[in-house]
Amino acid sequence: VVEELRVLYYQLKGEVRLRELFPLITSSGAKALGIEDYGKEPVFTVALPRKGRPDPFSLLLDTKTQFKVLKLEEIVDKRSP
Repeated sequence: VVEELRVLYYQLKGEVRLRELFPLITSSGAKALGIEDYGKEPVFTVALPRKGRPDPFSLLLDTKTQFKVLKLEEIVDKRSP
């Protein structure tokens, strides 16, 4: 998935924000992450950024960055009374 994002980002010369490229990731990239129901439910990948990172891929490639897959369904279930 990171490689797909990198290719898209640099082919577009950085003119399109990284956030806008996420919907263009293929289902094979999602399956590599273990997301089997890609496209059937909203799923987001979240990483908290550190200050001073002009290149968005430095965040994605940083070995100290931890990613977490969030399913909205699970978040809503936890908040429901």
